[in-house]
Amino acid sequence: MRALLLPILLLLPTAWLHAQNAPAVGFLRFVNTVTLEGRLDIALDGQSLRKAGFRAGDMTGGFGLAEGSHPFILKHPACEPMEKEMAVAPGTTTTYLVTWEETKGKGKKENEIIRRLKFVELQGRQNDRKSGIDLVSMCRQPLLKFRLAFNNRPIGDARYLK
Repeated sequence: MRALLLPILLLLPTAWLHAQNAPAVGFLRFVNTVTLEGRLDIALDGQSLRKAGFRAGDMTGGFGLAEGSHPFILKHPACEPMEKEMAVAPGTTTTYLVTWEETKGKGKKENEIIRRLKFVELQGRQNDRKSGIDLVSMCRQPLLKFRLAFNNRPIGDARYLK
C-alpha cells in the first residue's frame, strides 16, 4: 500500500502546478454565410483553418484559443479581404457569422461597386445554464416566417423574425 501511495503523493504537486499554469481559454466558431460564388478562407494566427476553404453554409466546430489578441484574415475571391485583431476572453464562446456587403468605391473607384467581407458577432458565456436558441436572419427579406418544433411536433405558433 505504501509503495502505491508514494508515487501518488509525488505526482500531486506536479498536477497542481500544471493546473495553476494552464492558460485561460475562450472558444470561437465561424459560420460562412457569404452567398457569392467561391469559398471563404479563414486564417487565424497565420494558419488557414481549412486549406480547401469553406463553402456557403459551412461552419467550424468550436475551438479553444488562449486568452488575448489573435490576428485573423478573411479572404473570398469575390470580395476584398478583411484583416482584424480578435480579442479572446476566457470562459466565453463567440460565434462569427461571416457575410458581405456592397458599397460604392471612393476616389478613382467611385463608379465601382465594392464587395467587402464583414461579420456579425454573437457572444455567450461558457457556464451560462439558460436554455434557448438564437436566431439570426442573414436574408435580405425584411421578415422571415419560422416555426419551432421538437420531434416533429410544433412548439407554439409561427413567428416572424425581423
